[in-house]
Amino acid sequence: MYHMKNDLRVTKSAEQLYVGLSRCMQQKKIEDITSWELQEASGVGRTTYFRLFDSKYDILQWKCDQHVYRLFSAYAKDCPADTGGFSAGGRFFRYFFDYWRDDSLIIEQAIDTGRVDIVYEACRKSGEKVFRQRKPSGEDEIGDAAWEQDYALCLQNGMLVSVLTTWVRRGKKERPEELRKFIGRMLAYAGYGAL
Repeated sequence: MYHMKNDLRVTKSAEQLYVGLSRCMQQKKIEDITSWELQEASGVGRTTYFRLFDSKYDILQWKCDQHVYRLFSAYAKDCPADTGGFSAGGRFFRYFFDYWRDDSLIIEQAIDTGRVDIVYEACRKSGEKVFRQRKPSGEDEIGDAAWEQDYALCLQNGMLVSVLTTWVRRGKKERPEELRKFIGRMLAYAGYGAL
């Protein structure tokens, strides 16, 4: 777990810790990185590190949360009538993969550490913050009931994270539009309708 205040100095220290951790991860596995090595690589003291983060994995969770929240919020701003991935012809899926095409380091780090759950958790939290605030459009097939929204977010996030991690492992060879069409074909094949 991380413990962040909305304070520029705290954010700067957290960012320095992330950069330091990234440097260390180029040399060795995350489980082999000591607090002292992280402190040296980041220039952030031990007390600050433990005040902000309970573990090295929490640094990755914080950074991933930042990326995903920024992505989801930008999408909500750019496509205000859309409430998420399954509506509006799959615009969200293409937007999602366009975002990660150019900067997938945090995803690669989550994969390398065996902690893809970090990405899923970031998508779950941001999806709830961003998309739950919006009323479904006429195109949406999900209802207003909280349980329907829970399952819709679960299905969307599970699919997004699975496809995203496979895409990154494969070197991001496919274009986002190709992925969107492929996901639509697979959903149609499975009887869930097309994107």
